[in-house]
Amino acid sequence: MEEAYVRGDLEACTALNFEFHRSVIHCAGNSVLKKSISSIMKGPGWFWLTRVYYEKPVLVFSSIAEHKMILEAIKSHDAEAVERCVRAHFSNIRLNWDDQMGREEEEERVT
Repeated sequence: MEEAYVRGDLEACTALNFEFHRSVIHCAGNSVLKKSISSIMKGPGWFWLTRVYYEKPVLVFSSIAEHKMILEAIKSHDAEAVERCVRAHFSNIRLNWDDQMGREEEEERVT
């Protein structure tokens, strides 16, 4: 994902982002987590996540950094650190979602 970002290949960044999440979920072996995340990946939220990379490429860099922190926590076998990193990642996604949706609502009111 980092190499794709450096090349400016946002399509590859999106595909690799999906692959990162699928891999982590697969390795977790948690069927509840898999169902929960799968529903998000198929819904409008995931569509937004792919679109936002094209609108705000700096978020790709943030995702890369957050993914690295998650992987380091996994490698250290520190469940609490993994949880903190994943929660922070989802929190940042949510903040960006809220920010984007607020701007779109404002644009709709103006037009």
